[in-house]
Amino acid sequence: MEETTPLLETGFKQMQARNSDFNLGEMQEAKVLEYSTQVVAGILSRILAEVTTAKGTYLVYFESLNQPWTGLNNHLEKGCYLPEPVKSSCILASSAEACKKLVMTDGKCV
Repeated sequence: MEETTPLLETGFKQMQARNSDFNLGEMQEAKVLEYSTQVVAGILSRILAEVTTAKGTYLVYFESLNQPWTGLNNHLEKGCYLPEPVKSSCILASSAEACKKLVMTDGKCV
């Protein structure tokens, strides 16, 4: 999903800026598992992805709010990640929703 690439890069960088433990390096590759948007006084984007860095592949979920008239441009509202590199965390999950629950329950959120 090419339209998610800028959102992924921005969200990933904002997560690293908010939490020094999330210093995983530059995003090299990403596989989007789920992407949705909702119009709520702006555009709220939700992305669940497996992100590959030099340190491994991590499961990442974040919500980003875009309200350009207020100065918020793809502002990270919530971000979670599984702190251990994984080959594919969602292989055992039955759906993207189950995968999202995994990262939000067992992961670290900023």
